Amino acid sequence: MALGKSMDFVFNHLRKSKKLKVALNPRNSKIPLFPNPPDRLFNYANEIGDYDSIKGKYQEKTFGDIGQIPLVGNVDKRIAIVGAGMAGTIIVRELVKLGFNNITLIEGSNRIGGRLYSIPPTNNVANPVTVSEMGAMRMPFFDENLNDSGRTIRNCILDHFINLYNVTHGNFPNPGVAWETTKGTGIFLNEGAGTYPQIGGKKSIIQWAFTEGQAGTPEALPVPGEPDNILNVLLEKWSNFAGLIINQGVDSWNQIINSGEDQNPKNFNSLWRATFWDALTKKYQGISFYQLAVLPVEDGGIGMNEAEVNLFYVIGAGDGSWGAFFKVSAMYVITTLLFGYGTDHQTIGKPVEKCEPNWKDSYGTNIQFVLRGLQALPEMNLALPAQYHSNAKPGVAASFMSKINVNQSPGGSVPSGFNLYLNSKVIKYNKKNVLDKEGAIELTWESSNSEKSVGTFDHVFITSSPWSTVFNSDISGEIVGYEMKRAMNVSHNIMSVKVMLPLKNNYFSTSQLPAAVYVPQMIASDTYILQVYAYAQPGEAGILALSYTWEDDSQKLLSEGDDKKLADKLLEKFGSCLIIGAEQTGIANVEQFKTWCETYIDKYNPITGLQEYNVIHWEKEPLYKGCSKLYSPGTYTDNEMMYSYNQATAQKVNPSNIYFAGDFYSFESGWTEGALRTAYDSLIWFLENNSIPQLSDQIQYPTFNIGPRA
Repeated sequence: MALGKSMDFVFNHLRKSKKLKVALNPRNSKIPLFPNPPDRLFNYANEIGDYDSIKGKYQEKTFGDIGQIPLVGNVDKRIAIVGAGMAGTIIVRELVKLGFNNITLIEGSNRIGGRLYSIPPTNNVANPVTVSEMGAMRMPFFDENLNDSGRTIRNCILDHFINLYNVTHGNFPNPGVAWETTKGTGIFLNEGAGTYPQIGGKKSIIQWAFTEGQAGTPEALPVPGEPDNILNVLLEKWSNFAGLIINQGVDSWNQIINSGEDQNPKNFNSLWRATFWDALTKKYQGISFYQLAVLPVEDGGIGMNEAEVNLFYVIGAGDGSWGAFFKVSAMYVITTLLFGYGTDHQTIGKPVEKCEPNWKDSYGTNIQFVLRGLQALPEMNLALPAQYHSNAKPGVAASFMSKINVNQSPGGSVPSGFNLYLNSKVIKYNKKNVLDKEGAIELTWESSNSEKSVGTFDHVFITSSPWSTVFNSDISGEIVGYEMKRAMNVSHNIMSVKVMLPLKNNYFSTSQLPAAVYVPQMIASDTYILQVYAYAQPGEAGILALSYTWEDDSQKLLSEGDDKKLADKLLEKFGSCLIIGAEQTGIANVEQFKTWCETYIDKYNPITGLQEYNVIHWEKEPLYKGCSKLYSPGTYTDNEMMYSYNQATAQKVNPSNIYFAGDFYSFESGWTEGALRTAYDSLIWFLENNSIPQLSDQIQYPTFNIGPRA
């Protein structure tokens, strides 16, 4: 999921005040451009795609431009992938391209996509409506410096697939960044009484908007007002900390490049860790984000006082609550939001490339692909044939979906070839000889009608979440290693609730409303709706994300077991905010709000309320048990162990030929890019373990120091 916060408002503020240093571009294209996920600086997109200047299009290539598996016999190894989300489907696609013949994909739900979960409205023919993104929603492309670098490859894996499948996308309305063509951001605090509430005082919605004033003047402040306005103070303190860390990173980055050590990603990563990253990790991984917020500036903190940190918890610096992050490691926030994950977020539309939407799995179950929104990406991974080049030679691989064995019965044997089993929950991992690291792994899965099937595999990729894996499956420490099993058990999954309403008309574009009417595209509040987003693809009516909450804020909504009652209650609270802000919104009472709902919300009835809505409580989803993993203070070592697990498997440190992929096993859980990076990490070490000795050296892949593991 795109767990998230936006840092666009912070970076805009820093750029306007000219406080950010400029990072140099590495000469080796295997090293990404800055900013990029900092835990392993490697441009995976370089290995899987490039731009064909003759054809004028972005193209796919075999992983690492390998060409073919040197050890031909190994393509017959039996391979299982557990989970058909983005990580699992990428692994399948790459294995098909490389020529492996026995691939079985096992998925517990009735669809492809995992936490890329896009729900189209029931009727969108006359007036197209953007899909409800119930999982991941806003995507960073890490392309800030791409156009100026002269590179033709992408700077992250997601951007590779966006270009490969020719997927439309548009800006996501993060707080403070939607003021150019829309009604922007509103801040609703203390029941409309604002940051300094006074009993009997005026109530309104604070209009957040950057202006073009000179830095340091009231006109340049994101929230109109005096320079000591508390929201501006919070912004200044948060921006100063962010700028300090980023500039330290840029100094290290540029120092390495100026020394000429940017020709090899392994060397670059070693120096990056030695000169910057290891010390930063040591300083911040053991404290919570709350502790960072109150830590004095001279000690490397943000330096907020009690009043400031209380406001920062509920509404940030006007960008929405930071409360969900207060208990997690400060290093999680630093890793994700300050190094590219927090800027230039995009919503995903639909692929221009056409592919067949109707399929069957191996049990004959009908599957209809959505082929819109983020869920289209894993669907395309399985359904679209691969036209690629390998060592500059063209190649074609039929899609996985077109080659699967069909008409099987649950409980039967697993045939050779390609198999896809939906509604099939893996309930047991077993090995006949746990001392044989190369020994076959036996999987047992249960269909929706409780029939059990058993398959035996030489290699297994697990992409299901740690909590789902240890709770739903009987998986022993003797098979995955006791340290890994313990880390999976104690990992910190967070709760999340989303409530989405399809719109029939766009209400937030400035071209749609009189200038005097201010119904914000995004509202940051301290109410139980927390933050409201409205987003749309070009030419579509859009979606009202009525509530997107995490942790304690989502737990408040959990007690309402009726989804319709919950959606109606949240809409009522949204209306009360707009009514209190009547001077801006033009909505003065309940009846006027109902009229507004009839005009803009699809299938709304003023008497019976909402007729179409989508609600998900991720902590109640049995195959996930939470929306993402945000690691706790002091658990960085556990996360690094999980992140380097695949390398340990290839180096025969782990007890089985098992690989883990998915954002839960990354440092960037909650972001799709983390899932993509671990998917390709698992492929690199699988190939080195199975087919291509020293592959990691051939592609100059950065490694971790792996010690003995129990």
